[in-house]
Amino acid sequence: MSGSSVRSFTQKINSLRVPRLLYMADLPVAPTQAGAILMHRLLEQWPADKLMICTPHALTDCPLPGVRKIQPPKAPFARLFYSRVAYEWMTILTLLNMARRRWRRGEPPKWLDGPLKEFQPEAVLTVSLAGAWMEADAVTEFLKIPLHLIIHDDHDFIKMWIPYLRPWGERVFGKTYRRATSRLCISRPMEMAYRKRFGVPGDVLLPSRGKDSIYYTEPRASGFGKSGKLKIFYAGSVYGRVLDELKKLADVLTQDGHRLIVYTPSPIPATYKNDPLEIRAPLSSSELTKKLHEEADLLLLLTSFEPELLPVLRTQFPSKLVDYTAAAVPILFVAPKESCVAAYLLGRPELGRLVFDPNPIHVAKVVCSMAKKSNDLNTLARAALEFGRDEFGYEKVYAKFCKSMSFLSDLEKKPT
Repeated sequence: MSGSSVRSFTQKINSLRVPRLLYMADLPVAPTQAGAILMHRLLEQWPADKLMICTPHALTDCPLPGVRKIQPPKAPFARLFYSRVAYEWMTILTLLNMARRRWRRGEPPKWLDGPLKEFQPEAVLTVSLAGAWMEADAVTEFLKIPLHLIIHDDHDFIKMWIPYLRPWGERVFGKTYRRATSRLCISRPMEMAYRKRFGVPGDVLLPSRGKDSIYYTEPRASGFGKSGKLKIFYAGSVYGRVLDELKKLADVLTQDGHRLIVYTPSPIPATYKNDPLEIRAPLSSSELTKKLHEEADLLLLLTSFEPELLPVLRTQFPSKLVDYTAAAVPILFVAPKESCVAAYLLGRPELGRLVFDPNPIHVAKVVCSMAKKSNDLNTLARAALEFGRDEFGYEKVYAKFCKSMSFLSDLEKKPT
């Protein structure tokens, strides 16, 4: 999306009657990574005088200029969140907050009373992470205004409960989900699963680029894998056993002359030697896109195969695809057949190469096969950039987000 198009689009937004929006959630609004950057991209164009951010660290984490920012009081004994009794303490605090709302008949807490009276929100936006969505729901019930709910990851809304109470916690969330004016799920599999689980339909809001995001409209002129040896990049967290799996894969790939390079914000053990897996410090979204476009011959999107994570993977959409497709580089997907990303790839086989077997030897054989077909790599790169343009374009996603606020029906027409 060009700069002039963004300005025209923004002017059209601001010319309409935009509701005063309170964003109240445990997920920050910040141009960093994962869900935080997705929320920043959605809210960075909202008129500053009509937006209030309420998150745990809003005063330091949110860089949006001119926006009202407040943060709830720090939880008592917060250090317990990182102890062996974390879930027990979070459960106790959540139950106390529920009791407080019931005793006050839904009236907002005192620390929020003044800001609400001053700002007078006309709608509330929240994310189904931890427990702030419960307070957001209560605010909308008390003020009789719409609630807009975004869901990035399944079951994040019950992680603050001890396991015994999670089924009950899911029923509590189900009431909020059904009551919400709009329900924005990050993937079609999630929307379908929630429709079945909670009995009401939702909408799909895929991740988006930002208004100033860098993206490429052509693969790089020098092509990919001309020497037959590929520079393969992975960008993202290396939680659980992912680091070990990447190292095993690097061990095998190196034998064939390929390199596996990782950009990650995850902490790496001090004893780790940067060989054969090359680990680099994380970059901003724009810097990462540039680096991938300039250096990468192949991008690796590796999804966990841990059985306990499969329920989440069925609905989880990999937000790193936004940066991957912006780089205009071919993509190799390694994911379970039951995963959300596999469902997307089965319907769009031209987007990238999909592998269901995570065995490093098998993945390395696929890489070697791809390395011998530079023309195919170029075709995959072009398909990736076209998919990113069609699915993650800022204008398209932001217009759908605004339409969910029930004030923007005429944005279905493409702005000039």
